[in-house]
Amino acid sequence: MPLATPRLRDMICRHPPGTLTARPEKIVKRLWLVSAACLAYLGTSACSPSTESRPVTLFAAASTEPAMVRIIAGFEAETGIEVRAHFAASSALARQLALGATADLVLLANTAWMDDIARKGVIAPGSTVSLLSNSLVFVVPAAKARDGMRADEFTEGPFSMADPAHVPCGLYGRSALEAMGLWETFAPRLLPAVDARAALAIVEMGEADLGLVYASDAAASRRVEIIETVPVGAQPKIRYPLALTQRAGRDATRLYERLLAADSREIFLEAGFLSPDDDAGGGR
Repeated sequence: MPLATPRLRDMICRHPPGTLTARPEKIVKRLWLVSAACLAYLGTSACSPSTESRPVTLFAAASTEPAMVRIIAGFEAETGIEVRAHFAASSALARQLALGATADLVLLANTAWMDDIARKGVIAPGSTVSLLSNSLVFVVPAAKARDGMRADEFTEGPFSMADPAHVPCGLYGRSALEAMGLWETFAPRLLPAVDARAALAIVEMGEADLGLVYASDAAASRRVEIIETVPVGAQPKIRYPLALTQRAGRDATRLYERLLAADSREIFLEAGFLSPDDDAGGGR
């Protein structure tokens, strides 16, 4: 495999040889500790008492960024309420909230991570709703795409996917690859990206021949082509829960309501997301 460029090194997670097929707990702990200082700073920069004079702080899954930026811009223009949005892997966001970082709203790409911070008292009881769903697709650099390509043809060369040790898109991806009988084929060649959008960027840069990414991320890019959608029987259930935190005030509630509104849903659908009741996962 070619040496990673400086930009690529920023997008991939480091794992000792063989750890991707081992239990991920130790890997996850190291990744959490590395990211703790940065995300804790982002959260504590908004840790003043809950008043209507402070900005609304949103922690959101990286895959939602393009659509969320559009929604926030409209919300700020209409209401005059400032929103500070921080986008990262759901696992990193959840861990930092559990460690004391503060936010008013949380949108994650995995229900298990939301359940975890709810058990730890971060989430306002009764506020969690399923906002979106998504699906997984295989992509190649647009310049290399050709008709009839299939993922199982790629028996060599770098493969890009979010880190399957802890990033939701990677966890979903590993589940799908195992169901398709392809995990052992791709695992040795995996470039484990720090989040879902980084996995897409690695393919866009031509650093990987093939990637497994969210359909919403692929739809937003002109530099990749979708060659195959993960079959229904192998698609995991991908749900994006939204919730208010215990510190949320009236302004945060207004943003929460905006995200649930029909105009916001249209923006998410245009960005390639699915409605929460669209069962692309087929029960997995």
